[in-house]
Amino acid sequence: MSHGAPMPAVTHLPQSHPMRKLPMIGGVVGGVGLLAAVGLAFAGESKDFFFSYTVAYLYFLSIALGCLFFVIIHHATSAGWSVVVRRIAENAMYTLPAMAVLFIPVAVGYHDLWHHWVDAEVVANDAVLQGKQAYLNVPFFFARAVLYFALWSLLAWFFRGNSVAQDSSGDPELTTKMRMRSYPSIAIFALTLTFAAIDWIMSMDPHWFSTMWGVYFFSGSVLSMFSFLALVGLLMRR
Repeated sequence: MSHGAPMPAVTHLPQSHPMRKLPMIGGVVGGVGLLAAVGLAFAGESKDFFFSYTVAYLYFLSIALGCLFFVIIHHATSAGWSVVVRRIAENAMYTLPAMAVLFIPVAVGYHDLWHHWVDAEVVANDAVLQGKQAYLNVPFFFARAVLYFALWSLLAWFFRGNSVAQDSSGDPELTTKMRMRSYPSIAIFALTLTFAAIDWIMSMDPHWFSTMWGVYFFSGSVLSMFSFLALVGLLMRR
């Protein structure tokens, strides 16, 4: 195989290609859908909106988080084969700062979503909730959410930024840099994903618990990520 750089015409979509319009189309459709859903929510049952939105939100968040894991683990293992699809994963994980903004409707509906432990009167008459109050309280809950998104966004920015920089510089030291940072990143990713799954899903029913819930959400994220990469790869192959 030739070690020369591929021509831009081979690796870039032409400016007139219809696939370049997909982000704009997706943004318009998503924005209209969100506005319509909010309008219907305030015209009827807002509680239904918040639960439906949270389900959809966590699904798409799981894809972005799965892609973040894909990138981190392949740097940690020095995998070479993934370079042909890694940019797809890098671009998908780069949506994590946007996912932080899209968390706002979830935050607005926190009283409906987590009413069991948010309602002071319910907590006052429930010994189980009183025992969990040090962890399940509103200020600490949102402080953790800010921490999760800050760390995820930082990891996405670091790995994608260095990957893109290496495209132009070809500096092999960037590979070493990303590999060395990937080891602590695995621990950061595992802890934040696990506690986010506990906070945003499992705590909706604070009387039920599972020590495997973080693993369950993680496995769903990885499955969604591989499905996403396969579908996007097939689409781009055209």
